Amino acid sequence: MLNRLKRPLRSLVTLALLAWVLHRIAARDGLSALLATLHAADVRWLMAAGLFSSLGVVLGVMRFRLLLRSAGLNLPVGWLTRISLEGRFVGAFTPSTAGLDIYRAIAVGRRTGKRSVAAGVILIEKLLGLLGLASLVGGLSLLGAGVLRTGQGLPATLGLAVCCALGLGLALRPRVVARASAWLPATIARRVERLTSALEEQPPRPPSLACAFGLGLVGHLTTAAVFLATSRALGIHLPAVELLSVGVALVLSALVPISVGGVGVREGVAVMLLGGLGVAGPEAALVATLGWLLTQPPALVGGLFSLLPPLETAKASASTASLAHATSPGSLSSPLT
Repeated sequence: MLNRLKRPLRSLVTLALLAWVLHRIAARDGLSALLATLHAADVRWLMAAGLFSSLGVVLGVMRFRLLLRSAGLNLPVGWLTRISLEGRFVGAFTPSTAGLDIYRAIAVGRRTGKRSVAAGVILIEKLLGLLGLASLVGGLSLLGAGVLRTGQGLPATLGLAVCCALGLGLALRPRVVARASAWLPATIARRVERLTSALEEQPPRPPSLACAFGLGLVGHLTTAAVFLATSRALGIHLPAVELLSVGVALVLSALVPISVGGVGVREGVAVMLLGGLGVAGPEAALVATLGWLLTQPPALVGGLFSLLPPLETAKASASTASLAHATSPGSLSSPLT
């Protein structure tokens, strides 16, 4: 019963958050300036935002392939790109990045038969990614980003970094986790045991982890740069380090699993942070909305891919057609005739 209510509840939260953002904008500045601002947007910066978004997708596929190879799964780049795009399409309708992560884990598990290994790779990728985001917050703060030093931003990010580092340490010591799982319910304990066995069988190598962390760091930075570019497109000329910091905060806010695709949460955070820097409500919300829209073309491509048959099925069909043609009566004539 509770599982059935989760989706409508998240949809309700999403609508409520959007309504709150629109109400705040209307109460403070009005919506009339919104269309004028959008009409005057610099197309060159919008194109740059699209390029940043595409680069982030490419880096994500590279990181995923690297971690899979470190776990002994060498899969084609084209196939990994396709399932990553399809996963992004699914993720557009699910909270946080759950849709993308689950879709890729299932796809790799089905293709290789090693579902636990696939789940372990996704877990390590997620921990490395969160650690990279926390590192970006710390680095931008050192560079002078004042927006990240307001409120409880830095303590919360430090707590996230510590938790991710501990989680990564436990993932690299699966025997410790396996012993602790004895205290868990039997069903959960069995799943943890399968996961830890997979991690222990093929542990990721430190060089691969370091490289994956670096790819994740650059990938998150390019995603944050999407929001910097949309800010510039709308004529917001704050220091780049501040706008990148807001972008990182927007990426983090979308990971909170209380709405569909982070919609509503992202806009609210943008209004709060950019408002503190003197940006009007309509422009602040538009930065988040435009940035989100410009990260969606890869998901739309993934939606188109999902309408096509899987690569394995397509190849099998082509092989069957070739075999049928080769064995047809008309194709059995001697090559000498």
